[in-house]
Amino acid sequence: MLKMKTYSCAILSILFLTAAPAMAQPAEFAPLRSILSEQCFDCHNAETSEGGLNLERFDSFDSTLRERSIWKRVFDLVAVRQWN
Repeated sequence: MLKMKTYSCAILSILFLTAAPAMAQPAEFAPLRSILSEQCFDCHNAETSEGGLNLERFDSFDSTLRERSIWKRVFDLVAVRQWN
């Protein structure tokens, strides 16, 4: 299960870092939000904010692009397996 969470978040991070800026038209954010909800929101929500990270506040590609440094950090942490 942890391995699945790690890979899901890594894939999600890669999507945010590479695909979103190149899109000509806005893509549907709901499927990605669903992955975040399933894999990340238990610990990284408005109330808990484990590690000071609230991922619930991201509700569109625009909101993620405004704070790309957060997604780079998520990717970096997953890459070195510092994910609980």
